[in-house]
Amino acid sequence: MRYSIRSQIVTGAFSADSQILVGTNLGKDANNLVGQVRTLGVSIQIGRDSEGRHLEVARTIEADAAAVWEAFVDVREWPEWGPSVTAVECQHRYIQDGSTGRVCVFGIWFPFEIDSFSESEPRRWSWQIRGFSATGHRVEQFKGSRSRAVFEIPLYAVWYTPVCQIALSRIERIATT
Repeated sequence: MRYSIRSQIVTGAFSADSQILVGTNLGKDANNLVGQVRTLGVSIQIGRDSEGRHLEVARTIEADAAAVWEAFVDVREWPEWGPSVTAVECQHRYIQDGSTGRVCVFGIWFPFEIDSFSESEPRRWSWQIRGFSATGHRVEQFKGSRSRAVFEIPLYAVWYTPVCQIALSRIERIATT
């Protein structure tokens, strides 16, 4: 299968958090993409897992992976770091495999289910919103107290890249304070 995704790289003030990359230039064919786009400490690249290709929006954080992971799995933190999330209802404060609930995104409530969850290295979880695959969330421990936080975005949701860039900045702030 071939993916054709076209957009331009645009930088500018998107929010009070930082300047961010608004789009990615994947060229004529995502299959031919080589390397990464870097902006403001965030890398963007094509990744692959058992479900196929996805975009990876990542940031190295000067914090232990456990602190970053806690921000990822504590639903009380989601509205703090997620620019599109205003509220969450879940039967668990800390998500686990199979957790279900509702998330308010851009002012609209959607049901969600955690469809993949692993606390072994690298720590990772993904979810479905209204039955559609949404973002994956991954944390990798580096030597010392550094880690890498990664959002895995389906290729059809390339427009969500700037939201993830802002979220990574906020996660870093949460994990380091």
